[in-house]
Amino acid sequence: MQKANFIILSLLFITATAFVTPVTTNWTIDNKYSIKFTAGENKGTLRGLKGTIQFDENDMAGSVFNVTFDVNTIDLGDEERTNQAKEKDWLDAANHPTIGFTSSAFIKTAKGFEVRGHLKIKGISKDMSFPFTFTKKTKAGVFKGAFTIYAADYKISNEGIGEEIKINFTIPVKES
Repeated sequence: MQKANFIILSLLFITATAFVTPVTTNWTIDNKYSIKFTAGENKGTLRGLKGTIQFDENDMAGSVFNVTFDVNTIDLGDEERTNQAKEKDWLDAANHPTIGFTSSAFIKTAKGFEVRGHLKIKGISKDMSFPFTFTKKTKAGVFKGAFTIYAADYKISNEGIGEEIKINFTIPVKES
């Protein structure tokens, strides 16, 4: 009888744990983040980062990045160049006030992680992927990465900036 009870309890435990879904951690973006870009000789920053970051290095399938940036927060360190970047030929802030990224998949790599998703600029959405690292400390962490986009892909005038726009980010987060 005890043997039968043990077998039944064991089967119940195995069945119950087989359907437990890992809980992906929700992260709140710390305001000390940094989004920097270089386009030719122009260097600048973006602020206004908002969105959802759910990430667990042990649950890639449950991880999500769904973030936006306020185009009107772009800063090139010079008022004239900053205003020009917001104009129609560049980011067209009046008609497209946000830049968005939504993930579709995460992959562990030898050096960290890779995220695949859709980057939307000026209403144009393109598939892309980029590498990043995540350093976790207790109930906080930091995402770091870099990637390059091409001005022509998003109908951004390349006059004075060249074809490539290089973006570097450091995003500290807190567990929420």
